[in-house]
Amino acid sequence: LWRVMQGAGGAAFISTAQATLMEIYPSHQRGFAQAIFGMGVILAPTFGPVIGGVLTQKYSWPWVFFVNIPVGISALLLILAFVPDSGLSRGKRQADFVGIGLLAIGLGCLQALLEQGEHYDWFSSSSMRQLAVGAVIGLAVFLWWELRPANEHPAVNLRVLKFRNLAVACVYAFVFSFVLFGVVFILPLFLQNVQSFSPMEAGIILIPSGFAAGCMMPVVGQLSNRIDRRILLGVGMSITVASVYFFRIILAPQTPADSFTLPLILRGAGAGLQFVPLSLLALDTINPKYLGDSSGIYNLFRQLGKSFGVAFIVTLIDQRERYHFARMAPNINPYSPQVQQFLQQMHQGFAMRGMPADKAQLAPYGVVTRMIQQQAAVQTYIDVFYMLTIMCIASLGLIFFFKKDKGHQAPAH
Repeated sequence: LWRVMQGAGGAAFISTAQATLMEIYPSHQRGFAQAIFGMGVILAPTFGPVIGGVLTQKYSWPWVFFVNIPVGISALLLILAFVPDSGLSRGKRQADFVGIGLLAIGLGCLQALLEQGEHYDWFSSSSMRQLAVGAVIGLAVFLWWELRPANEHPAVNLRVLKFRNLAVACVYAFVFSFVLFGVVFILPLFLQNVQSFSPMEAGIILIPSGFAAGCMMPVVGQLSNRIDRRILLGVGMSITVASVYFFRIILAPQTPADSFTLPLILRGAGAGLQFVPLSLLALDTINPKYLGDSSGIYNLFRQLGKSFGVAFIVTLIDQRERYHFARMAPNINPYSPQVQQFLQQMHQGFAMRGMPADKAQLAPYGVVTRMIQQQAAVQTYIDVFYMLTIMCIASLGLIFFFKKDKGHQAPAH
């Protein structure tokens, strides 16, 4: 219930903020405004794990929720004091509760299917089949409802996708968020599950990425008015490809912490290079009366990329760990002289430490099992980073579908 309320309350934050920036700033200042705004979007998921790790380790995990209270109150007071009302959206607008409900049903069922499908053996479970039917019917009826000519105030104005740059940017933003938040999600998992880092230590390792993104944002804000934004996108995604590939080749049970610094810096720099030009390519040439709808659907795809990325990665990790364990375990032959020697040495070591004879006899097999599980986990995370690398490379092709942005010279309102 509270997660639903949190999502409903926070759903409009980014899209409304971006539409407001595009409306109140003139064209030549939008790049820098989006850069300052983007610093918050990029830095938050970088420093969030650090703050969460400190609170979890020093206090207890419920404390992470209290972070939102002073921040939320401060944001509310600042908005009331400084942010002007929109001159384009004054007046009441009828809410499309049917469209909102259908979208919630369709996407909710789809995400639950992705998150839980592996655990329940996919369509062999009746509940998973019901979720699949709910997702198909919910999304199909949603599309019909939103595209009806009689629906003058759709919850999601899909007709704005007729603008080519916006449509391409939505697909690109989906992949961008999938990769960006996927790395933030799986790297702490690797550090904690494979290398036994504490939550705080895993969070601290992510800090270089945030600093790199923060340093890059103001620079890109200025460059976005001087350089073709498609070039900035291409350079940024190329750096992201290098970052994700570096992660793939350095992962090992004993990888030192400082080895993650370079790929994290590259990740932050790549993200910082892409956020501003992508937002401007999507929204800068949109007619002001469509800005709210366009920003909403653009950020919907960003959020979907993050949500489905995490759900898909969780499923992939679960599946690939079982696959690699099943592949490796048969290679450990208990009748092999090397294996027998290793087990005997382990048995003697446990016995010398005073372990009872029956437990000392079984303990080495548990150690071998954990070693296989650890290696299977490492191979699994390598597979995930390989998948993210392929996605980044494929997304580079989308850049060629953007129309050259000549800039939007409409006056600020």
